[in-house]
Amino acid sequence: MVLPTATKRSIDAGTGVASLDRTLTGRVIEYLGAIGFYRAFIGCISLHVGDAIISELGLAAIASLGGGRGITHNNNSNYSRYLLSIMETNCCEVITQVGSFGFNMRHRRCCIIATHFCAAVEVLCEAVNVSKLLDSGCSQMLLALMKLHLSDACFSTAAVKAVCGLSSLSSLLRIELMRFQVCDVLVEAYTKHSMTCKTIILDICEATLHLSVDVCNIERIGLAGLCKVLVHALQTHLLWIEQGAEIATSAVLHLVVASSNETADTTTTDAYNENQYRFVDAGIMEALQMTLHSELLSFRTLDNLTELLRVFAVEDIELSSDSLTQRIVRQDNQQYCSVYDYLTLKKEPVRAAIHIVPFTTTEGNELLLSSHPSVEL
Repeated sequence: MVLPTATKRSIDAGTGVASLDRTLTGRVIEYLGAIGFYRAFIGCISLHVGDAIISELGLAAIASLGGGRGITHNNNSNYSRYLLSIMETNCCEVITQVGSFGFNMRHRRCCIIATHFCAAVEVLCEAVNVSKLLDSGCSQMLLALMKLHLSDACFSTAAVKAVCGLSSLSSLLRIELMRFQVCDVLVEAYTKHSMTCKTIILDICEATLHLSVDVCNIERIGLAGLCKVLVHALQTHLLWIEQGAEIATSAVLHLVVASSNETADTTTTDAYNENQYRFVDAGIMEALQMTLHSELLSFRTLDNLTELLRVFAVEDIELSSDSLTQRIVRQDNQQYCSVYDYLTLKKEPVRAAIHIVPFTTTEGNELLLSSHPSVEL
């Protein structure tokens, strides 16, 4: 089998970060696995823990070979080949050992190596890896490095992506993350970088969504301040990002009401109620108004919105039919229709909560909400 020429080392001029050109073909990945390259590669890295150059390039190679979780939908075959091959090694344990170089604050490239560690963890965040990720202590290492390097924007972006990946996998990993105060770290990351690093915002909201899947985390998420983060992100950024409103409203919904298949005890019910008041104080009503006028709505977002209107006891909303006709909503199968058609024709239950005004007022783009008297605004 002929090995195609596919990789080259390059140095990013802006950051000085070494990386590998992500042009590996499926044939190369399959070939490397067949000859036992990954086992030898991981073994070589483990023998040189503490060497800055080997640590940096080794972690960068692990992340680059996988291509990153963000593009696996476009390169799923290659990624699957790589994951199956790398799974045969003790890669999770090794990258945790190598990532400890990030604690060496005296070395000028410790933050870069910590960033590559986060990228490598993100690549390995798949269900088949859950037990190895747990045993290796990746979660603890990741949170410890975040508390140390959170002021660096590049590191924070990679770290939040890793948190997002880990929290999406398993309840055990979510418990592990919560044990090391991941919510507080996410709030701090948002505070430091939301105005200058837009890519981190959606990942923080998605990580919150994954963490909120477990009912036991609801109270701690609210106490950490992530309710305010979700509302602020929705008002300032996510309405103009594909799937932004869908992820944020799903997270809000998880934090304020139990799902149909859950039985909430008194403590959990109190946590849901407290989060409702936190969202109201943060301005969720205004955020819901803005979201209904977003130009990037999906059917799932509108379903979330109508449920949130019920939870927050909103009795009536008046919308101009003219303004809604010009706005579109995306279905899961990528078909499109106007928001007006969706509200009046597609979803009958919606009409009970939302009243369509069949004329244009002078303030046609505004929504009028009358809330239940029991909700303090």
